[in-house]
Amino acid sequence: MEPALQGAGVGRALMREVEARLLALGCPKVNVQVRDGNEPVAAFYQRLGYAEDRARGLGKRLIPDA
Repeated sequence: MEPALQGAGVGRALMREVEARLLALGCPKVNVQVRDGNEPVAAFYQRLGYAEDRARGLGKRLIPDA
């Protein structure tokens, strides 16, 4: 997110809307992925009630450094 907008509640409002729409569709759970070392984003999600889960995300880069 644009640094000037951080802390204005935009991300929180977007997540609240996304969660409400998913819930209305019957989605029982949301998973987000945060890269290791990105503590500000991890803290953001933790403030919204997200916690570490017993799941592992796997990825494969098809284009290096993309």
